[in-house]
Amino acid sequence: MSAKIIYLNHSGFVVELEQAVFIFDLFTDPAKVVADYEMSGRPVVFLVSHNHYDHWNQDILDFDNSVITTYILDEGCRKDIDAARLTDSRRRYHFVHPGSKLTGETVAVPGFRDLRCFGSTDAGVSFLLQTEAGSFFHAGDLNDWDWQDEASQQVRSAYQLQLDAIHRYLLASAQPEALPVKVAFVPLDARLEEKASCGCVMFVKEIPTAYLIPMHLNGGEHLPQLLADTLKKLPLQPAPQVLCMTVPGEPFQLN
Repeated sequence: MSAKIIYLNHSGFVVELEQAVFIFDLFTDPAKVVADYEMSGRPVVFLVSHNHYDHWNQDILDFDNSVITTYILDEGCRKDIDAARLTDSRRRYHFVHPGSKLTGETVAVPGFRDLRCFGSTDAGVSFLLQTEAGSFFHAGDLNDWDWQDEASQQVRSAYQLQLDAIHRYLLASAQPEALPVKVAFVPLDARLEEKASCGCVMFVKEIPTAYLIPMHLNGGEHLPQLLADTLKKLPLQPAPQVLCMTVPGEPFQLN
């Protein structure tokens, strides 16, 4: 089954399947991609990794669709939602934390198989979404945030622990599509300067990945191509294809 990826902005992406649409960490949508799915008749699932302003846009709560809209939100988002919204019959809310798992029976969206939430090295969760089109990992703010200070080694160790947990889970998965991960969205933040690519490199060394999409660039639109050049020199099996998606509204068709 095919899927289409559309870049929204920052860490925001659409994963569009034939049966349903999954939208990760919508911050801003300059190309107005998401509006095209309103009243489309296809189920839409919004996933929010944490409540930082650049990942959590409360406008998604007003999304208008002719079928039920599903929200999978880090627990930290709950305080921002008026209790009256939670009783709206047109919407389903799932609040998650590291270790949460949602099954296809629970979420009841076509194409959705299961979702496992892992931790972060900043806030909230990271998502491993298993669909009929393959597996998609969205890191949220899970990264090797090496600010070259006294906490750097501690953060790196915490990041490695999460990668180990993800890898173990994938190896234990009974689903044949689990590895390699079809698409991984991983931060590549220009503010980290010469350490910007460390998190992406660690990720693909630990977790076999077909397509790697750097995100959370913060002005580093040139960095995905540099990362691609770096990864070509590493003995990775399989070698991931780096997708340099930097223009809001830019699509990529997965086969």
